[in-house]
Amino acid sequence: MVGWALKDAVGGDLPCHRVVNRNGVLTGRRHFETPPVMAERLRSEGIPFVAEDQVDLDAHRWRPGEE
Repeated sequence: MVGWALKDAVGGDLPCHRVVNRNGVLTGRRHFETPPVMAERLRSEGIPFVAEDQVDLDAHRWRPGEE
């Protein structure tokens, strides 16, 4: 459900480029202007990658209650 809602948010003010799948893969990249845009935005924010289209979730996974 989240994915369907966010695909319509591309191009707006919502930072939907930060939403990756449970494995850290940029599955939503096809909804951006060009496929590399999602990764470019994440890299510009300093997000590390473990593969070309996969972020390092160990470094940036949200863990509720561990703030």
